[in-house]
Amino acid sequence: MKKIIVVLIAFLIVAFVFVTMATRVATQNAENEVPTINVKASSLETTVNGQFIVQLDSNPTTGFSWGTSYDKDALELVASTFIPPSDTKLLGSGGMDTFTFKALKAGETKLKFSYLRAWESVQPQEVKEYTVSVKEASAKN
Repeated sequence: MKKIIVVLIAFLIVAFVFVTMATRVATQNAENEVPTINVKASSLETTVNGQFIVQLDSNPTTGFSWGTSYDKDALELVASTFIPPSDTKLLGSGGMDTFTFKALKAGETKLKFSYLRAWESVQPQEVKEYTVSVKEASAKN
């Protein structure tokens, strides 16, 4: 009987810690929401050290991928991931390429994406260009 009580108490402690940590992460994500550039938008404003996300339709099974071109002194590519569609199990379905950038310095810079097959010497199938305006972060009171 004592073993059952000890196991039950241990389980409750682990569950409590897990719920507490999950709540803390969810709160941090809500407070530090990263802006996302809408596919139809052409510009974005952020602050130095601020992050933003660009999401573009993609289908890597066709051999196409998004190449990036940007001033590496002004922006840093933090992450690049492919998100498959959640509503289908079909092989070869398109999804979304997600690029997370961090602004490194104040000013205005260009961000260009080219949808192409890297091994082909032809014009990209699609080009997306964005203007990123970066302002100095304001001091918190």
